[in-house]
Amino acid sequence: TPVASTDMFGTTTVAPGTTMQVTVAGLPDGTTVYFKVRMRDELAGNFGPFSAEVSTRTLRGVTVSSSATTVNVQYEAMYLAGAPTTLSVVVLSTTAAPASFALQVATAAGLTTVTPFFDLRPDSGTFQPSALAVFTYPPDSLLPAGTTETDLAVYRFDGVSWSSASVPILARDLAANTLTVSILQTSLWAVMGRDATPPVTRLVLVGESVEVVTEDP
Repeated sequence: TPVASTDMFGTTTVAPGTTMQVTVAGLPDGTTVYFKVRMRDELAGNFGPFSAEVSTRTLRGVTVSSSATTVNVQYEAMYLAGAPTTLSVVVLSTTAAPASFALQVATAAGLTTVTPFFDLRPDSGTFQPSALAVFTYPPDSLLPAGTTETDLAVYRFDGVSWSSASVPILARDLAANTLTVSILQTSLWAVMGRDATPPVTRLVLVGESVEVVTEDP
């Protein structure tokens, strides 16, 4: 059923074979939309026949911000135990479970958090196909000491450990402070880095011997 018909290019004159582009805004999320076009000659205003019909499905999107950090998740479909469901994102306080335990695990693994923990819900939800997630982290001047921006990665917490191995980085924009990744399931997510500050080494005189002691900075 046609819902809109718009003259997108007005009186623009183009040569045959010219590629033209137009952005259609305001489409509803999670909806299949269909397009077909036709051209009009510049003299008599006669329209040619419609093109073949093409379709696409708009993505659903969820954006959550906290201070200087943001996560935006775009997905086509999400399922829980085989049934369609929708995504919600909650920013967790690191002083309360389960984030407090997750923070302890991250610290023990030598990871430094640079964003809050974003809890993608419901638990055990899966994206089909994979979702696109864009994480915005604080500017370099606000990163923890010893953390290098180029070493940041998006980590997923599975309830036991943090890992970035299964979180491919699709784009790293140092100017915009963003990491774009592909994700397959809901979980606890955060941008983290490893402290690159070298350890402090000192010599300790013990009796007639000298001991080398290495300490974290």
